[in-house]
Amino acid sequence: MKIILPIITVIFLSWNSFAVASLTIEIDQSSNNAQPIAVIPFVTKITAKEGAALPKTNIAKVISDNLYRSGKFKALPLHRLL
Repeated sequence: MKIILPIITVIFLSWNSFAVASLTIEIDQSSNNAQPIAVIPFVTKITAKEGAALPKTNIAKVISDNLYRSGKFKALPLHRLL
């Protein structure tokens, strides 16, 4: 019995490591009646001199892309904004 428990544990742990999967969702169509929306670029007044780290990610692009992927919104290009 003392030998069977470690063997079962090793088998279970090795089997469990193969049960990893990856999920990818690809949206290849958007709605034809997506609502146009304006996403204004974010501006920060913090300078690097003040010791704060400036964001390296374009936050407006992240928001715009997420809204587009929902299929319900279409972000207007920057040149169409007032």
